[in-house]
Amino acid sequence: MSPAPMIRRVFDSTFFSLIGRVCSTSANLLVVFYISRFFAAPELGAYGLAFFFMQLFSVLGSMGGGQFFCREIAANREEDQLQASSWAGFRLSSTVGALFSLLLIPLGLVFFPQVSPGLFLLSLFSGFLWGLEMNLQGFLLGLEKMRDEALSQVVQLILLFVLLFSGFMEMSLERIFWVRIFIFLSGLFYRVWVLPGRGRNFFIRAGTKPGDKKVFAYFSLNMIVDFVSRMVDIPVLAGFISMQSLGTYFLVIRVYLAFSLLFEVATNSLTPFISRLYAGREEMGMIRFHRIALLYTFAGGLLIGLLMVAGAPLIISLFQPREPAEAVFMLRLLALTLPFRGVSCLLGVMLGATRFQKLRFQINLCWTVFYFIITIGAVILAGRSGALMTRIAADIGMALLLALAVTRNLLREKPRV
Repeated sequence: MSPAPMIRRVFDSTFFSLIGRVCSTSANLLVVFYISRFFAAPELGAYGLAFFFMQLFSVLGSMGGGQFFCREIAANREEDQLQASSWAGFRLSSTVGALFSLLLIPLGLVFFPQVSPGLFLLSLFSGFLWGLEMNLQGFLLGLEKMRDEALSQVVQLILLFVLLFSGFMEMSLERIFWVRIFIFLSGLFYRVWVLPGRGRNFFIRAGTKPGDKKVFAYFSLNMIVDFVSRMVDIPVLAGFISMQSLGTYFLVIRVYLAFSLLFEVATNSLTPFISRLYAGREEMGMIRFHRIALLYTFAGGLLIGLLMVAGAPLIISLFQPREPAEAVFMLRLLALTLPFRGVSCLLGVMLGATRFQKLRFQINLCWTVFYFIITIGAVILAGRSGALMTRIAADIGMALLLALAVTRNLLREKPRV
């Protein structure tokens, strides 16, 4: 059998997944751009804190189900019972996430008075819808409907742009979240609509049991750990610095994470090849692949990082015309860690695509707990500078830890035949 169809499927999966991720990241940056340009500086800080809550509730709305459902449906696409169990898992995760979200409402309102009650509740609702959208993305990807998913993301981005910049109504932070709620709801209805004969399983198969709960719990915990490692410094800083300073920090972090998306998508696309390599079905050895991939990833990260260092004033001026020197300096510092973040993405995928998934999760969990504790201490002692230096050290430290794990475990194994 010719490998051409398989190559085409892998290319389509990677290409359209990249389009979807770029559009979703661009949507978040578009809102940051709009607020930076047309609102006062403290309001960007308030939005940054509200965005933290939106992402928190998106994690609770999804509970890591996107990856789980994608894997289960892709492997059992022809079995109606297993597909029905995925819909049962969707219902279960949504219910559990909704309960946890309700429990967090009093805590958020009491400990973060910088965000108004109305804005907090809007961030909760929009974030929860975002999480449900992530889970339906898993269904579409598992069914290899990446074109539909990419189309949905493109349309949502265009719709967001039109609603923000058309000028037909005066915007506030609350109205921006209402716009996002409308867009998330539109995306949810579209995704259910393109699941022919499957969307109704959510309603009519209430007696079906969900899939493997232990595996689902692993994906949930992994998503929570990833969220904490990305966003923990925002709520910690909110208690020690002004909203204006928090807004500048939030802007720099979002730009930095947007550039790191390139490494996440590129390395994730290597998962099928690494799995075959580990199984001994490719001619190239794992050690040789590790050396070549590591060299290209670090070199690519260094090149992009240097370009970011040179272009930092231009990048920041796109969001804030006054080009605050402190934002430029912070972005330049973070840009120098891009090679290490790229290496972390590559080595994490190498562990996850083989039998060392559990080891990868254990490293992520332990390092995130350590990072959380150190961040609190650094913010208390040095404020925003402490949070920035802790994030830089965390990215470098994670790369070194994963390199040690790959060297001592994966590279010492003989290829399977």
